[in-house]
Amino acid sequence: MNLILFPFERVIKGANIAIYGAGEIGEYFLRQLAAVPFCHVSWLVDRKFKSLGKQQQLIFLPPDLMNWQQPEQIIIASQLSEEEITEYLVSEGVDPTRIVGIRAEQKIDVLDLIQTRLSATPADDEWDAYYKLAENSAQAQYNRFIQPVLSRLEGVLDYSNVLDFACGKGRIAEIVHTRCQYLQLVDASFDAIEFCRQRFAKYSNISMQCNGTDQLPQQTSSLSLIYSWDAMVHFSYKSLDFYLGEFNRVLKDQGYVVMHHSNLGALVDNMRVFDQWNLNPAGRSRISKDDVAFIAQHHDFEVVEQTLIDWECNDMDCISVLRKTAGVRG
Repeated sequence: MNLILFPFERVIKGANIAIYGAGEIGEYFLRQLAAVPFCHVSWLVDRKFKSLGKQQQLIFLPPDLMNWQQPEQIIIASQLSEEEITEYLVSEGVDPTRIVGIRAEQKIDVLDLIQTRLSATPADDEWDAYYKLAENSAQAQYNRFIQPVLSRLEGVLDYSNVLDFACGKGRIAEIVHTRCQYLQLVDASFDAIEFCRQRFAKYSNISMQCNGTDQLPQQTSSLSLIYSWDAMVHFSYKSLDFYLGEFNRVLKDQGYVVMHHSNLGALVDNMRVFDQWNLNPAGRSRISKDDVAFIAQHHDFEVVEQTLIDWECNDMDCISVLRKTAGVRG
């Protein structure tokens, strides 16, 4: 059983595209682009359509009604008919460089993926492919989700000594570092931290450290703010409990945490949710905002606000803002 990934690396970011093929592969592509708004799908073309129709901003139509000069690129969503479709498009005057077909590296064996990942933890996982996709949507996600929270807390958050926890390759740090007097980056991936060393080499106020699944390297009561984006969504209850304890230790009194985490555990009545994080949509853990609030209060945090956000489904995630209310726990 194969899953076909959308060819992000061969499509122009922000391009206005047509997808040729409304079958299973076409549906896969549309779902992936709904989760990662990388480009604009304006046309869905297939011979099974008998006339022109429209659903929201998407036009669906048969190939003989399509003006092939309009899309910047045409993505073929069919393996069996790819050669036939390519020949047809070229005969219609389409420049072959605008046609994007399916390559072997786009195919993922889902059963093999499940078998190899059943025992995986977020720190074990290989994130390079995801980092490439996430980089393209970082600014849009910041504008939509993070900026409104920071704006509400303008004048409240202290940016004097900030930690980007599980920073990945620094896509959010690239945006927020101008706010920070001093910014520390921490991630479990050696490769990600080495990438950050090069990315932020010219900034004397940014440092980075590789840290596994153990105690944070920051000194006790040293940080003014901790934020984490699109990483703790994969964390188990046990991991969240451990790291919120660590956040309490390294934060100054009245220091803040702004953390993005899963709320999938609250949706168990509406969908099937597994205990194993990487079997769930977008790798979300079976955690709810109420779970995070309970753990946070246990570690002497006040829950300032919790904002539910949509990801692959409504209310899938949450951004929790916490304030440390007491000294370091004994």
